[in-house]
Amino acid sequence: MLNFSLKLPQNGTPGPFLPFEEQMFNISIDREHIFCYILEKEQMFQKGTEGSLDMKGYRITSRVRFIAFVAISIIIFTMAFNMMFELNTAQSETKDNYIKVGVMSGDSLWSIAQTYMPDTDTREAVYIIKKVNGLESDCLSIGSTLDIPA
Repeated sequence: MLNFSLKLPQNGTPGPFLPFEEQMFNISIDREHIFCYILEKEQMFQKGTEGSLDMKGYRITSRVRFIAFVAISIIIFTMAFNMMFELNTAQSETKDNYIKVGVMSGDSLWSIAQTYMPDTDTREAVYIIKKVNGLESDCLSIGSTLDIPA
């Protein structure tokens, strides 16, 4: 026979500032009850429900499905986070550099494109120059300036 003494509040659960009187209770537990309690806990542990009998245990039956679920969840969470905070725009991080070129007598879009954009196809370079500067025709005015992408 084992004896335990337990202190309980006499009038309800005590608050942090409420005084309460303690009353002693003696509880006697024999060896048979302790053995049954230990067996019950061991059975719950083997079932995976340590703690309460109502709790259901979940097991991963397919490792591949679980990994796929976690990966897809992470991707969806990341995409939602990026859309929510507008982190999917690359324009804020790129900065175009332009060279200012003054148009002189005898210059054409073709000659300017060949001079300042030698690595690009000349037809494409003329198209880019027209698009950047908002030109609708191939005619240039002497003394005007053009922005040429560097």
